[in-house]
Amino acid sequence: MVRHLLVVVLVGWLAGCVVHTHDDWEGMSQTEIASWKAAGFTAEQAQDWREAGFTVPQAQAWNTGTFTVVEAREWHQAGYMASDAAQWRAAGLTYREAAEWRNHQFTPNEARRWIESGYDLSGAIEQRANGLEPIDRTY
Repeated sequence: MVRHLLVVVLVGWLAGCVVHTHDDWEGMSQTEIASWKAAGFTAEQAQDWREAGFTVPQAQAWNTGTFTVVEAREWHQAGYMASDAAQWRAAGLTYREAAEWRNHQFTPNEARRWIESGYDLSGAIEQRANGLEPIDRTY
């Protein structure tokens, strides 16, 4: 009898230790669930994006740009919209690097062209100040 009681207590304790994995739609209204599902998100994905502070349309925009939730949150907190972040990332830059280029009035396309021409930010600033442009290597 004591052994059975001990097993029941142990099982109950272990069940309480299970980490919540967001594998359900807990905490969402039927309308919200329908919105996430219509956008193609699973319950786990929806919970992750929602906990990161994104609405369904925002999550769709970031997810379309192949950003993970963590990456999207970093870029978003740095002041980027999904479409802008995708352009900066296509230039090969992190959100921190992009901020530096942006602070010096470079567009994502300009940054990409300077980088492809072999220049870092300081070199691009110097060359641009001298009236030069990056070399077009697409020909």
